[in-house]
Amino acid sequence: MLEIEWEGTMTGPWGDTPGTGRHQTTRAAWLLTFTGDAISESRHYFDSLAFMQQLGLLPQPAGVA
Repeated sequence: MLEIEWEGTMTGPWGDTPGTGRHQTTRAAWLLTFTGDAISESRHYFDSLAFMQQLGLLPQPAGVA
């Protein structure tokens, strides 16, 4: 299991959504299952709501700057 942080700036399109130029930092967890020396399963969990809010694709909750 890895606890990670993804960071970047949306400079290009994501599907039909144009780049916003906004920066984001998103915490995540990545679980890997190994069979011998090979990865047999990979699961990735992250806060997609915070991710979308930071990129300006969803509104911030009331009272948050």
